[in-house]
Amino acid sequence: CTHPDRSVPIEDCLLPDAGAIAAMIAAATDTSPIFMGKPMPQGMALIEQQTGLRADQMCMVGDRLYTDIACAKNADINGIFVLSGEGTLEDIKRYNVKPDYIYKDIKSLMKDLV
Repeated sequence: CTHPDRSVPIEDCLLPDAGAIAAMIAAATDTSPIFMGKPMPQGMALIEQQTGLRADQMCMVGDRLYTDIACAKNADINGIFVLSGEGTLEDIKRYNVKPDYIYKDIKSLMKDLV
């Protein structure tokens, strides 16, 4: 499976994402999926290899601690948590994943980057 994200937030509802579908298949087949994408660090290692960038030159921006920011931590790169999607500040304790930076939204992040 590409990633364990359980839902996709859209408008006023949530839709099942790959993690929810994988859980359904796992329950039906009594097997466990292998996740190849976030939060596994292999994708970041591939980016390092393909671009020549070092981990200290990269960062992951995301709205989910348990995939996006966990991937950053697993790959030893900076994680920027934005609060404009699924994640909340309460999730930091819930998932015990600590982002390096927290922004209200992408617009706030862009102001600091420009």
